[in-house]
Amino acid sequence: MLTASLAAQQLDTGVITGTVSDSTGAVIPNASIKATHLATGQVTRTASNGEGLFRTPPLRIGAYKLDISAQGLKDVTRTGITLNVADVRSIDLVLEVGQVSERIEIADTTPLLQTAESASGTVITNRQIVDLPLNGRDYLQLALVSAGTAPAR
Repeated sequence: MLTASLAAQQLDTGVITGTVSDSTGAVIPNASIKATHLATGQVTRTASNGEGLFRTPPLRIGAYKLDISAQGLKDVTRTGITLNVADVRSIDLVLEVGQVSERIEIADTTPLLQTAESASGTVITNRQIVDLPLNGRDYLQLALVSAGTAPAR
């Protein structure tokens, strides 16, 4: 049983969490949240709970678009969300009162900070692998370029 849970934690997924509220700060329960993986078009749906909080199931890494809707409030689309391995992205969403046909689109241009967990991960790109001087091309040395790592003594 313990082995299965440890293996599940090593998957290449991330999650999106957050709070849905209105412009006065009141939380919105039962808001519909749709996460769309932009590369594959795969859609994952969830809803906010009674306290306005939501958490997606584990999502594949990549770029996502969130569509948020609630009865009597303007729909909101949030783009520019990128999940890397083991990311927990916290996104607070504010919906405004309006017609159901009205829609607000928000495009993120700056990277989101991960504040939900103290664990962090580093994605090493193919360009870094090619450009970094590795002793004997040992890929395990790439762990040393990640923040907070030190060689074993």
